[in-house]
Amino acid sequence: MKKFENTIILDIDHGFGNVKTERHIFPSGVMSYNEYPAIDNNLLIYGGKYYLVGVGHKPFGKELLELIEEIKVNPLKVW
Repeated sequence: MKKFENTIILDIDHGFGNVKTERHIFPSGVMSYNEYPAIDNNLLIYGGKYYLVGVGHKPFGKELLELIEEIKVNPLKVW
């Protein structure tokens, strides 16, 4: 965290299902379901839907490596 005049600047990285700050790492993915999910850890029920928080992490594998290579070739591509 840095302070600049009356502004606080927080460095974060929110890629591949995790938010990473200077001191913490926590899951950020959210999946919505119309029916009660089999796994109910970190479950939010809102507006008649069920939301699992902290899911959807992309594994480090072929898909991630291909994405990294594509970003190297075309870093300005909008995802």
